[in-house]
Amino acid sequence: MAQELKSFAQTYKPYVLFETNNSFSRDKGVNMQGLSVGFSPIEHLRVGIGYYWLSSDIIDTRVVSSDTLKAELSMRQFALRAEPLIYKYEAWQVSSPLHIGIGNSYYDDRNPDNGIGKIDKQTNYMIQPMLVVQYKILKWVGLSIGSGYRFNIAGDKQRKDTFSSGIYALGIKIFPEEIFRSAKADQ
Repeated sequence: MAQELKSFAQTYKPYVLFETNNSFSRDKGVNMQGLSVGFSPIEHLRVGIGYYWLSSDIIDTRVVSSDTLKAELSMRQFALRAEPLIYKYEAWQVSSPLHIGIGNSYYDDRNPDNGIGKIDKQTNYMIQPMLVVQYKILKWVGLSIGSGYRFNIAGDKQRKDTFSSGIYALGIKIFPEEIFRSAKADQ
């Protein structure tokens, strides 16, 4: 089993990416964090799947049964990720990742005594093209920075306005194939 994992890692170059996508919309920070895993089926392309969530505290007023409530916006989504490599030189890489995601957003009543819970649940579809520069600080870990635009193509106008905006991203990428390669060299 260990040999098969090493072979897969060396052939398909899996990766793990922790990232944060940040933007300003409606005069508020709209920050999303996520975790993606994937691999390279061919030399200049990475593909993967990720899970992302809204990490900002966005409080809005909502009207429920003629009561005005303070509610916090929540959002979770799964995304498919394709990342063509545009340029590579030594430790530097430039890529153009594209996320296509589907998830749910809703408002959560901030007062548990109301007994209301989730309000205005909606399905969101997001498309997020970016341009990312990555620098491999060690053989098995890299730092990335990028910018792009997040399009929310479903939902009410307020949520489209909240999630659709220019973004900047910061990330840490781990390369398991390099860890396996280093472990193999130590044996």
